[in-house]
Amino acid sequence: MKQLTLMISALLLFALLSCTFGNTHRNKEQLSQEIPPDKSNARNSLDYLGTYFGVLPCADCEGISTTIQLLPDQNYVLSYLYKGKEPRNFFEQRGTWSWEDDNTTITLDNREKPNQYKVVENALIHLDKNGKIITGELAEHYRLKKEQTE
Repeated sequence: MKQLTLMISALLLFALLSCTFGNTHRNKEQLSQEIPPDKSNARNSLDYLGTYFGVLPCADCEGISTTIQLLPDQNYVLSYLYKGKEPRNFFEQRGTWSWEDDNTTITLDNREKPNQYKVVENALIHLDKNGKIITGELAEHYRLKKEQTE
């Protein structure tokens, strides 16, 4: 009699646990189907227009003071000041910029490679000639910070 009661209790416990785990799995599947994927990207969720500044590394000078101004009409103004290089150490370039298909990278037209920047919160990251983020000990020097306007 005790064995029968023990066996019935074990079966009931197993049945209850099976129902609970089955519903949890089904609920997770339903939730993943109901929640739309996050489609936010730099293009539609960041305030990317404005002026960015930083000092890029330079092989034969003290650094390249770089300013990029991204304008609403998709034009840009890019200026370089080669520190410690005289004369003719200042260059300015104007052109248009466009979004890449990933909506996180912009390309500056009228410019030789590397001419791409990854748009992140309050910064542009200068990419290498293959469109990849530069890594290593100088990586942080390839970040141009957005000038805050009040």
